[in-house]
Amino acid sequence: MSDNKTELLPGFLPLVPNMPVLLTDNIACELGLSNGTQGIFRELVYDDQEDSVTDNMKNTIFPTTTTYIHKPLYALVEINSSQIETNLDGLQSKLIPISLVKKEFTVSIKQILGPLLEKNV
Repeated sequence: MSDNKTELLPGFLPLVPNMPVLLTDNIACELGLSNGTQGIFRELVYDDQEDSVTDNMKNTIFPTTTTYIHKPLYALVEINSSQIETNLDGLQSKLIPISLVKKEFTVSIKQILGPLLEKNV
């Protein structure tokens, strides 16, 4: 979302390695991957094939300083409470690939900061 539609909140949630995260959906409850499970964000994984597309685009009219943004395939999240007993596809133990989902929500800043906003006006 653009920042002018978020009532003073950033339009994007930055993902920083080693930041705590919380699952908001039931992924596999029997494996301990359910709504409310806490984990640590480690990294985003991108499609290697997109690099070849970007290389082809670099030969076009775009300046060499152009930054290309790729959509990640999934996030790697360390969930120590998971019941997964084997490493997934060569990943470290307890490192779980979580597919990315776009969600939007509304927060009323006026309800949270109402008295503070009124004092500053």
